[in-house]
Amino acid sequence: MKVLFIGLGSIGTRHYNCLKKIKDKYNLEFISFKTNMNKDNIQNHEDIKYFYNIEEALMEKPNCAIVSNPTSRHIESAIKCAQNDIHLFIEKPLSNSLENIEKLTTLVEKKKLITLMGCNLRYHPGLIELKNIIQTSQFGKVYDFDIAVGSYLPQWRPWQDYSNSYSARKELGGGVVLDLIHEIDYSYWLFGEFGKFKSYVEKVSNLNIETEDIAKIIIRTKNHSLGTISLNYYRRIPQRRISVNFEEASVILDMVSNKLTIESSNTTVKAYEVDRDYTYEIQMKAFIDNIIQTKQPENSIFEGLKVLKYAINIKQGEDII
Repeated sequence: MKVLFIGLGSIGTRHYNCLKKIKDKYNLEFISFKTNMNKDNIQNHEDIKYFYNIEEALMEKPNCAIVSNPTSRHIESAIKCAQNDIHLFIEKPLSNSLENIEKLTTLVEKKKLITLMGCNLRYHPGLIELKNIIQTSQFGKVYDFDIAVGSYLPQWRPWQDYSNSYSARKELGGGVVLDLIHEIDYSYWLFGEFGKFKSYVEKVSNLNIETEDIAKIIIRTKNHSLGTISLNYYRRIPQRRISVNFEEASVILDMVSNKLTIESSNTTVKAYEVDRDYTYEIQMKAFIDNIIQTKQPENSIFEGLKVLKYAINIKQGEDII
């Protein structure tokens, strides 16, 4: 199976490293399309065949593509691949707008392509356990939930000037709403369709960026649960936490310490052995397995489109009913 990488920045390289671990098991070959023609200033990997012309890369007839270039270029790249019958893994978010997405989804449906969104947190064992608790009504109905994520943008990629990163630039699709869309994605995955929501999206810090650095979102789901989501770029100590109040217990999942706490008549704490790459590795294996089994995953681009629509309305501060 030939894997085409479109974008080998920090996240693309992470996907490559995950696939490299299962390269021999699945007999994978790697090729890459790069737009940077300055070959002396880029990192090359000995087991990747590089191309600087997309048509030449496509002549290698890749079976699947890892689309992890800047958000604003996802759809253009994905359409090119879909036209050539290439299965698609698209890093989150699907795009920064709805432009040309219908063209992509039509191609995917017509050619019966396997697609997967890069929402690796859906593979976190704590979130999977929390979803099971919700689905089985182990502690009764969900009353409300609170989600908070924040970290300091200049520390994300220390080797790069953060003010020039896609996170900092509107034209590339940056800003906390799309950059941290994981929280919107898994809140929908856990609690169901959004009914009404209200959002406040602003830039409040002194970070040298042109995008929003905070979003506060209040949600009522169609299942009548109330929830909040808080996203920011400026928290000095990283946080990624979800708290859910049920009829009979409260459950708190901390995805920094990887601990699930259940507070009821007795408090219990469960710890997970999850390193930095664990969820990415499980995700990549699932993608390859889905292609082999011709099985469409739950989190296809159609799911990604639904979440993107939520995010765009949140970013614009529009209420949805």
